[in-house]
Amino acid sequence: MENDNKNFDLKSRIEQYNKDIAEVMYDFASDLLDQVADEDVLQLYQDNSDIFSKLSSQSKDEILKNKELLNSAIIVIIDYLQNKPITKEEFNEMTLDEIMEYITNLVEDKEISLFDII
Repeated sequence: MENDNKNFDLKSRIEQYNKDIAEVMYDFASDLLDQVADEDVLQLYQDNSDIFSKLSSQSKDEILKNKELLNSAIIVIIDYLQNKPITKEEFNEMTLDEIMEYITNLVEDKEISLFDII
């Protein structure tokens, strides 16, 4: 009987842990999506309709049960944010050090791509 109580306690802890992870993932995805410009959200949704149509048709509780879908959305949003070109306004607001870092990152990315091709 005592062993059954330990197993039940362990199962309930694991369930709570999974819920907590899903909540963190959900909040992270929401925070990332907030960084996408309003005019780009629709394009992001259209380009990844398989993921976002599933997310938009589910309640939050249903979404929290599907960590794979949440993870896919997070990856898509991060990829978008990392690869989107900066606007002229963003460029104008950058310091010289930020511009140098941005250009260096662009060049490093290109070197890796060229190296992979060779």
